[in-house]
Amino acid sequence: MAEILRQKISNHPLFEDVERFVVIDRIAENADVAQIVIDARLEYEKDGQDVSSNFKTRIQNWIVGNHYQVVVRDQNNEPIPNPEYDPEENPDVSEFLTMPAFDYFHSLILANQVPLLTLLSINVLNDDEKGAFNF
Repeated sequence: MAEILRQKISNHPLFEDVERFVVIDRIAENADVAQIVIDARLEYEKDGQDVSSNFKTRIQNWIVGNHYQVVVRDQNNEPIPNPEYDPEENPDVSEFLTMPAFDYFHSLILANQVPLLTLLSINVLNDDEKGAFNF
């Protein structure tokens, strides 16, 4: 299967000399059910050698849907502040603007605001920053 994207992420948190890559093999968007299904895996390398067989590689159930919210970001990948955020008067309001995940990514793709591969790469790096691939 051809790779759509191979994105370097942070090294393994326990084995710091092991490099990691997220490899996306397939993307299937279904607007009827408001989902983007991503088939992806992790690859691991140490000293330029593939050591993936020693680690969990499959990224399970990577589904972008409206069942969760994502932070809306500007052209520099910075979170956009929520003008209604006031920790004293509105403590339940998010500090940053959010949208349902599928609606947000689908709108970016349709508007051609961000090329798909760039969008995927940025979001893989954002997820890596949050520890999403530390399993």
